[in-house]
Amino acid sequence: MLCYYAMDSNGLTSNQSCVTLVVQRDVDECTLLLDDCTQVCINTIGSYECGCREGYKLHSDGRTCVGVLLHFETSQRTVKEDSVYFIVYLVPTLGHGKVLNNLTVNLLYLDNTAELGIDYQPVDYVAHFTANTTKSSPIRINIIDDNGWEESETFTISFTIPDGVDALKGEPEEAIITILDNDEAEVHFSTDQITIAPGATQQGVQLVTKQTLLSSVVLTISCFEFVPDDDLNNFERNYFKTNSTNCITSENGIKYKVTFAKHASSSSNAMVAIPDHAKCVECVIGQPEVRGLKRVCPAVMHMNVPVQGSTYIEFDYKHYYGKEGESVVIGLHASQPILRKFRVTVSVLKFDGTDSLNRATAVNGIDYEPPSNVSGGSVRFDPSLGLNSTHLELFLNDDGVVESIEYFVLTFTIDSYLQSLSILPGPHDETIVAIEDDDRLYLQFQYERYIVNKSDKRFIVKLEVLQVDPLIDNAYCPAKHSIQMSVFISTREESAENGTDYIEKTERVRFFPGDRYSTEMDIVIVDDDVAEPKEMFYLWFDLPEELEPKVELLSNEVPVVIVDDEWLEIQFTNSSYLLMEDDDLLFIQLIMNGTSSLPISVTVRPVYGSAKEFVDYFTDGVENVAVFQ
Repeated sequence: MLCYYAMDSNGLTSNQSCVTLVVQRDVDECTLLLDDCTQVCINTIGSYECGCREGYKLHSDGRTCVGVLLHFETSQRTVKEDSVYFIVYLVPTLGHGKVLNNLTVNLLYLDNTAELGIDYQPVDYVAHFTANTTKSSPIRINIIDDNGWEESETFTISFTIPDGVDALKGEPEEAIITILDNDEAEVHFSTDQITIAPGATQQGVQLVTKQTLLSSVVLTISCFEFVPDDDLNNFERNYFKTNSTNCITSENGIKYKVTFAKHASSSSNAMVAIPDHAKCVECVIGQPEVRGLKRVCPAVMHMNVPVQGSTYIEFDYKHYYGKEGESVVIGLHASQPILRKFRVTVSVLKFDGTDSLNRATAVNGIDYEPPSNVSGGSVRFDPSLGLNSTHLELFLNDDGVVESIEYFVLTFTIDSYLQSLSILPGPHDETIVAIEDDDRLYLQFQYERYIVNKSDKRFIVKLEVLQVDPLIDNAYCPAKHSIQMSVFISTREESAENGTDYIEKTERVRFFPGDRYSTEMDIVIVDDDVAEPKEMFYLWFDLPEELEPKVELLSNEVPVVIVDDEWLEIQFTNSSYLLMEDDDLLFIQLIMNGTSSLPISVTVRPVYGSAKEFVDYFTDGVENVAVFQ
């Protein structure tokens, strides 16, 4: 007990006060082994805490130390829908970095946008670890191709650890799988030109597709007032800035959104505003921003607004597309029913087309037959035909040369007499005919295989561009003219090992117009100074997406065989052996000059001798094999 007096400011003391103090001695549970920690005990006042040695982690029970954390190799994985299947693994970390005892964990699959049984099908629902392994058994998941376009889809794989297993979850404890759709869908306007009623203030517009859509998607249409006088200039500016299907792009105008519902073949309507006094409104499909969905022609549509009282004559289409060796059918139409018969003459508008891009343009008589060769180049309008004229069929010649798109421009003339009757050229009195070359390019490696010696240190790889031989069926010949393109070539391991036998590499090679062979790629071979059998790795390449409409693969993978030029010399240890008559055995040994990476066996047997009994004795079914390890 402790007693004391308190004193105030006047020096007077108060009554005595006493306090009882209790002194308690701390018990070290760790020293007295009173704890239940599996590894480290940390004493605290009145209690204790458990800890773990480096490489271990404390379990949620507060006392158990776990030496293994299990987790997926990666948190993200992307696979293609046509992959058939893919494999993932669980791996351990912490402690020894491997599982010391056999254990099994349960796998869980969670749908996100992908659906189990429709987009993917797991084969394994458990993963096994055997003692002293650094990786689980393979976890196989099959991918289901539903043969319809859709956006990328995902699902999640996770796992649970059964009670009593000496392991915890690490990071990442789940893997998100993204399935990239391998199907494509094409969207376009149903026509590239319509005529709307005079005075209309809006017009419904929608897109269509022939493919199966398994996802809904929203697309953009840009519409703006079009000035016909700029038609040809717009074509020159935009035509060669298009995608592989020759669709013009545009960032101008008012944007409208249309939606394709799931499984729909046509989109919702966009009600496009028609400006006052406009003669033509042009609408352009915006570039889709999702994989596998693309716009194709007609991706541009013109809405013509005729003036009341006049009859306007126009081409049926603003652009015509055809392939070499085929024909295009050219037609015209009137904006309103006609009351008399008349003819309109179609002719080629002189157009030089030379510019800084050095674009090839079609040549009359070489790339196409002129309209004058067909019905004198004229079409006929007749009240019995309704709004449409008769047609001209223009033949497009095949010059057998691989080349870029060529084009020419058609126009027509109306007699002054008809113009006095208010039969006038409409906004589209010119049309552009684009000729797509039907001669495809074919790519392959310069050689079917490459055989190199280790001592060569390096070798050169090239690609070769070919075309179908026009004189021999199913044969190829050097391309008469190639286009500018570039391709990445990569290496892939087989029996030869990267870093030991060769140096892994990925490099771009290029073709320039007119080139038969690409630029060179240099591959380094490593000489490990060890005699060994032939080894092999592969070279391969894939086509960029933008080349696929024009270029095909003949062979995109070739083997590279590495021949070892290190020689091994094997000989007897002695040049002669002495055998006594009473000897039962003769010991013979071989030596090898050099180092082999694999076991080599050599057969040793008697061949000849002056003592017949000696030869008979040792050749009586005796044949020994010496093995070098």
